[in-house]
Amino acid sequence: MRRALLVFAAGGDLHREPTLDDPAVRELAGDLDSPERRGALLAASDVLEALGDPDLVWRAYACGLLADALGEE
Repeated sequence: MRRALLVFAAGGDLHREPTLDDPAVRELAGDLDSPERRGALLAASDVLEALGDPDLVWRAYACGLLADALGEE
């Protein structure tokens, strides 16, 4: 999470909302990624699995985590 926060801070305005394509989100998604974690996330919701894009779902999860961490700062 710390590295993603640093990447986010380096990207400009700290008060902006993170997006799914934000480099910090992609960095965090990569750091957290594992087949087990992805499987657990997709298994938790039929709606997420129905999207048919596991990478998008995973980045959305990472984006939510980053947004939550930014809200704590």
